[in-house]
Amino acid sequence: MKKFLLLAAIFFGLHQCLEAQTHAVYGELAGQSILYSINYELQPFTSPNVIPFGRIGFEYIPSISFDDYVESPRLMLPIEVGGFLGKANHFFEFSASVLIVNEKFAYESNFYRSYYWFGRIGYRYQKRDGGFLIRAGFTPIFAYKEEYSQLQPNWVPFGGICLGYVW
Repeated sequence: MKKFLLLAAIFFGLHQCLEAQTHAVYGELAGQSILYSINYELQPFTSPNVIPFGRIGFEYIPSISFDDYVESPRLMLPIEVGGFLGKANHFFEFSASVLIVNEKFAYESNFYRSYYWFGRIGYRYQKRDGGFLIRAGFTPIFAYKEEYSQLQPNWVPFGGICLGYVW
């Protein structure tokens, strides 16, 4: 009976935590996914000052071939951690993320993993009680590839936009 009560208490506590969280699903064009991505975001709690969030997404680019050039399919996984602050429905957003790219080059048998690091400074529109979501931001890219021995000092200015739904 004690084990049952303990399990029931843990389940009830987890249920209450999940109910208090805010969730979002959105598509991103450009930005931290290079071309596009489909994403799930979790906002673990809301506060009057800063609302933290974490997101994970995916992007798939099929193989491309033309003339003598063949490019293999790529699977990309953006992982982002950040926060936003503001009043009412308009927010200043900031974050850091990594885009993990698994790719196989033409005529090679090995897969390679590349990492692209991003920052984000931008605008976010989201009602606190859910509904439509839009994000737009400046997302500079810092690249590190597996075949390089060190992080390249170059960065590329970039930007993107997201549209989705919050509940």
